[in-house]
Amino acid sequence: SERWVIGAHIPATGPLTPEAVEDSLERATAYFSTCYADLDEERPTGAPAFGHEFRCSSWLINPVLTQELGAESNLGSFAQRWEILSRTPGGDGAAFFVWGRRPPYDPAALPRATRLERLVGERLADGRGWENGLGSLVR
Repeated sequence: SERWVIGAHIPATGPLTPEAVEDSLERATAYFSTCYADLDEERPTGAPAFGHEFRCSSWLINPVLTQELGAESNLGSFAQRWEILSRTPGGDGAAFFVWGRRPPYDPAALPRATRLERLVGERLADGRGWENGLGSLVR
């Protein structure tokens, strides 16, 4: 069946709890279903209703977050929601959002005070790097 593709944005601050993420996705789905209902009405009689697909490209769409921080963590839970369609190098984006640093920076000198800082910092410093994922979430 056909479906809308809605671009998802992750705010730089604020909670990324499973409840907050679910609420945001529900509100976006309701908005597009209401404000663009005419698109669904144009489908042929008997055809299934349009579904909704969210797409997002982010350093947070990375299975390492789920593997290392756990699916019960906010970031691991968020990463786990998405089907990863592709991956691209993303160390500089991760460094910006975790530490507010833009290149050039020394990965070995980045602070390691939190689990997230240790995870990302160690991968940047030892050469494994970080990847952005292009994720798809169908509702």
